[in-house]
Amino acid sequence: MKPVSTTVQAAPRVGFAPQTLRVWRSQGVGPSFCKLSANRVVYREEDLESWLASKVRTSTADPGPGRAA
Repeated sequence: MKPVSTTVQAAPRVGFAPQTLRVWRSQGVGPSFCKLSANRVVYREEDLESWLASKVRTSTADPGPGRAA
């Protein structure tokens, strides 16, 4: 099995507070996660890496994929 992280463990890896990840989950944004039960959420290593990779930009003017400049 591949490594997973709790919200508290994942937060510093992506540079945000655990509460930010919780809010993003309710809004449907942020890294993908696995909901194991009503009160148990984990993040897979590959999902954190993929989400971070999707945020790479070459310029502060670069709005990212699918967004108008």
